[in-house]
Amino acid sequence: MGNILLFYKDHSMTVLENVEKKVFVELEKELNHQSGSSNKLNFSQLESIAWQSDVSWEFGY
Repeated sequence: MGNILLFYKDHSMTVLENVEKKVFVELEKELNHQSGSSNKLNFSQLESIAWQSDVSWEFGY
């Protein structure tokens, strides 16, 4: 389990916590193919996504 960080074109960010790595892999594939939207996630607004297995809450992401 880990965290998915979604970085948007407007420089905002969303963190999805306690997500399985396979979910990140699928989202990354969809983002790379610009498939539109999946489960109400609008890929046209996303700049990039990242996977973090460990987060240092003391220092942030």
